[in-house]
Amino acid sequence: MITANYYSNVTGELDKAAQTSQEEIESYPRASEMYNNLGTLFALQGQYEKAAEITKQAVRFGPDSLEGRPASRRSRNVYMCSMSPMGPQESLR
Repeated sequence: MITANYYSNVTGELDKAAQTSQEEIESYPRASEMYNNLGTLFALQGQYEKAAEITKQAVRFGPDSLEGRPASRRSRNVYMCSMSPMGPQESLR
């Protein structure tokens, strides 16, 4: 997740960040944090349907973490924004 965060936050290369996150999911397929990260990246790229699908997987692997944790709140927020027909900017207003 460090490499994906580097690409996302330092270099701004969201495609590389998403690719790295997908590789991390292959290595750790039950780690909900990896799905959270990838869902966020897809949403940032405007790929809202992909963001919704991957975020559903994050919730599936970490259903007990929906209350109180920042990563789970992020999953819920990404999912809700991705479901808005207006996109994330309008759904946050």
